[in-house]
Amino acid sequence: MFLPLDLFSGLTSGLLYLGPETMMPLVSFLAAALGILLIFWRYIFRFIKRIFGIKEKPSAAEDEITPYVEPDEDDGPGN
Repeated sequence: MFLPLDLFSGLTSGLLYLGPETMMPLVSFLAAALGILLIFWRYIFRFIKRIFGIKEKPSAAEDEITPYVEPDEDDGPGN
């Protein structure tokens, strides 16, 4: 089924126009929503993991960190 040419030109010329006065509030709302999502991402992700029962794997970086060792008294620079 074909659309009449007059109907199609009316839709593309006026009704589907998105100018700056309509786009700025939409983009501002999307940016605010994304900002809130990024702020609370850790809690949202933790909640999703709890729902699906996903356990965290221990990271390899924890194994590579060596503990701090107190230097001996006779290891000073002047000895």
